[in-house]
Amino acid sequence: MWGDGGGRVAAVHRPSHNVNRWHIADMATEHSSERAPGAKPSSPWMERAVVGVLGGLSRLFMQVFSSTKVSGRERLVAAVEERDEGVGLVTVSNHVSIYDDPFTVAAAVPWMWLWDTHKLRSTLCATNRCFFHPVIGKILSLGRVLPVQRGDGMYQPYMDDVVARVAAGEWIHLFPEGTRTALPPAMLPLRPGIGRLVADPPVTPVVLPLVHVGMHTLAGRGSVVPSVGQAVTIVVGEPVAFDDLLAAYAPGSVSDLPRDEREALYNAIALRLQRVMHNLLLEANAVHHAQPH
Repeated sequence: MWGDGGGRVAAVHRPSHNVNRWHIADMATEHSSERAPGAKPSSPWMERAVVGVLGGLSRLFMQVFSSTKVSGRERLVAAVEERDEGVGLVTVSNHVSIYDDPFTVAAAVPWMWLWDTHKLRSTLCATNRCFFHPVIGKILSLGRVLPVQRGDGMYQPYMDDVVARVAAGEWIHLFPEGTRTALPPAMLPLRPGIGRLVADPPVTPVVLPLVHVGMHTLAGRGSVVPSVGQAVTIVVGEPVAFDDLLAAYAPGSVSDLPRDEREALYNAIALRLQRVMHNLLLEANAVHHAQPH
């Protein structure tokens, strides 16, 4: 995997850490080709078409109808293309707009990736937001959107599925605040579920922060139609390492820990990531307001 200094280090292999009723390794095999628990595998060409169209339109809006600057794109490219086989990737972002994904991800990745589903992320969306209608849910599933049940916590079956996808080496992009903040660039406390995605896979995933400033002016809370002519700054940070926390809290298997100790580990991971994202967001905010777009 990648260390927090950006250099290549050995992937960290740990015992399988199933902390719910499904075995992580079995789930990784079972769900690696699906878009949602129990769903039939999507047609590759349909998925590529939906991802390409949605990603292309998002990239077009960010580059043509907005003024977007991206810093650290090479870190994201390296994390996607150069991590070891079977090592998952978890990118985490602050959340201020309904268009944070796919707009910011489409702006951050190389153009050609928008048509290559093997190099693109899956992301999470609440069932009541994105899967309330079967047609909309199908389209979003083809766009690599995974359901999560709001209020059911980090041990719900949907989260088991996400952990399994990370264990299978997939890229998951998520917003660990759990909801949008009305006061950007401030952040809400991160949910401990992000700690589970880091600690439970048998091989620790690469964790990469991707923060942005200005998306709230494009479409803040309560806005549906995006505004044109807005300035957006996106900064991809260095990978964040958690090996010391894993060694301190769970020298063996996470599944062997009592629930309170296991959740203390999840919270410690979330707290470290919160600090990293907060500092990176302050940096992005300074760049955003200092340089003309």
